[in-house]
Amino acid sequence: MSPRSNRKMAVKSKRTRGALPWKRIVPVAGVALTCALLYHYVGADRLALREVEFHGGIDLPGDSLRVMKASLIGKNTMTVSLSGIRERILQFPEIRDVVFKRRLMGRIDCYLLQRKPVALVAGERFVEIDGEGIVIPRHAGDADIDLPVVTGLGAGELEKPEGRAELAKALEVLRLLNEYGFSPAEQLSEIHVEESEVMLVLLRTGTLVRLGSEDFSRRIRKLHAVYGALGDSERFPELIDLRFDRQVVVR
Repeated sequence: MSPRSNRKMAVKSKRTRGALPWKRIVPVAGVALTCALLYHYVGADRLALREVEFHGGIDLPGDSLRVMKASLIGKNTMTVSLSGIRERILQFPEIRDVVFKRRLMGRIDCYLLQRKPVALVAGERFVEIDGEGIVIPRHAGDADIDLPVVTGLGAGELEKPEGRAELAKALEVLRLLNEYGFSPAEQLSEIHVEESEVMLVLLRTGTLVRLGSEDFSRRIRKLHAVYGALGDSERFPELIDLRFDRQVVVR
């Protein structure tokens, strides 16, 4: 075969290879366009959001959930953005988290995870707080009186950095009490914070427990040992002082 013939075949082969992608792309583009048109005229209505259901048994003020629901109805179930609704719901301090689940037949379930109170803070009135120190509004009903009470914080202290720091110490002590097997609802009446010191008042016996201002883990561990040793006593002491490194004062 002559060199000229070889060159002609090479040029033809290149042209053939260059044309192949277009032969594949055109049918794919046609299918995509067809799907888009079908979705626009048929599928859009079937994917329209028809129902938004809120779970959790939480009533937010001002018909907030009803307004949010109305803003979603009619939008595409699969593509509607829920981030804005999530941010709006999380502005309510009683809500800890929000979980959305998209369902078939144009439905979205929204699960509202409520903050759980762990203590009451005594001020001008009793307010419930969760483990992060967030005040939980009470839109109806009274506060849970079975919770331990944090005292020593004056009116407005929860809005100040110093008051938040004192509350954080009280919540750390409460967490440690639970960790070491104490039941605050059954054994603890009050957590008092004063000048950075944390004191406990035990339920029923009225015993004052002084923990100091630091190293709470070690001191709660000592309280656990002392409490166990005194558990069988007919008369509990009035004071248990745990502020010292190598001794426990019981009086």
